[in-house]
Amino acid sequence: MFAKYLHQKGAILILTALLLPMLICGTGLAVDLGNIYVQKTRLQNTTDAAALAGANAYAVNNEKINHHPYADDKANQYIQGDYHNLNTDENISIKKTAELHKKNVTFYNVELSKEVPLYFLKIFYDKDTFTVPAKSTAAITYKGEPSSNNPFKNLFTFTKDLTTQNVLNFDPNNKTIFTTFDGNIVYTNGTGTNQPSFRPNTLLYNNADDRDAKAFYPSETKGKNANAPDVSAKGFTAQYQNLNLYSYANQLKEKYSKTTQYSNRENDNFWLSANAIDKTEYYIKNAQQAVIDLSQNTNKISNTPINITIDSAAEPKIYINNNSSNENQPIIYTYLGKNEIKFEGSGGSFYGIIYAPYAKVYCNDNNFKFHGSIVSESIRLEANGAQYYFKDYSKYLPISGDESSSSTGSQNSGNYTVSLV
Repeated sequence: MFAKYLHQKGAILILTALLLPMLICGTGLAVDLGNIYVQKTRLQNTTDAAALAGANAYAVNNEKINHHPYADDKANQYIQGDYHNLNTDENISIKKTAELHKKNVTFYNVELSKEVPLYFLKIFYDKDTFTVPAKSTAAITYKGEPSSNNPFKNLFTFTKDLTTQNVLNFDPNNKTIFTTFDGNIVYTNGTGTNQPSFRPNTLLYNNADDRDAKAFYPSETKGKNANAPDVSAKGFTAQYQNLNLYSYANQLKEKYSKTTQYSNRENDNFWLSANAIDKTEYYIKNAQQAVIDLSQNTNKISNTPINITIDSAAEPKIYINNNSSNENQPIIYTYLGKNEIKFEGSGGSFYGIIYAPYAKVYCNDNNFKFHGSIVSESIRLEANGAQYYFKDYSKYLPISGDESSSSTGSQNSGNYTVSLV
């Protein structure tokens, strides 16, 4: 009965031989494509998180499309940093960019790629790895005018002069970067009238012995050679913005115009030591000297910074030294006079805002660290090895509200949304 099938003995071997390449290919598809899918999902989730975090940091720190170190640093934390979604030993290609999409909308992009090894498909793909890409874009949508209309959203904002010294050493062949700047540096005519052709009287990036220096450098370049291509590419220049530097001063004058309780007798010396601070707001009507001595840490008497407004003084000064750090209680230091404010001392850190729209701010403190913003008519920096970091303290200004923080009155801190697109 089964004789007619006997001639088919061994057919299964032939079928197996014929189907084996297909079985191998199917296994390769299951293993390699499955691995590619898993890696793609990991990369995409990471780019989404990094783009959102970076975009928020971009908006908070009022960064620019061609200079956004805070956004990039925050994005890196979500890629392979403190909050990493990917292992730190993975070889990941990372690209971060920002672009102006349309008025009041900025895109922050994060692109990642990884070479994923192939086990079976390399027989057919003719490569040992497959490039898996992922890209995410987060949109920063500002309500009203962008927050750059706020002069306190920049590291430095000035109207007449900005001169720096000891940014680089004097060796023309080895321009080591001494002093660094993390934040926007902006010049303006100060009136809120848009004049893009406006130029300051002086904008000197380094001392007169090295006028080849045409850029500021962020902290990541400190100690490196400014001539190195990867370092020089990170240098940035001062930019123009349409800002009103005087409206806030006028509001302060109005606020204190009927004040009879002063922190000092008129024409007396005012000297406030860190360990003697006992309230969060000081107003000095008139003084010969107006000195803030931060040679010791401030007493933390509340959760709000200390607001010090000086109507006029012949010698406004801030003393600091290696022990100085008012990080726990930042200082909003406002000077409405026309004399020079001096940082004196050696080393230490200052946290807060220096607002002097009619005066010059002079920093001559080696290894000094400044965290906050300076808004002034003129700024003169002669410190060797100083580091300046923008930090947003504008919400702690004594007069709050949109009208005091923006030249248009339509944008204040946090008035934006961030979303994936």
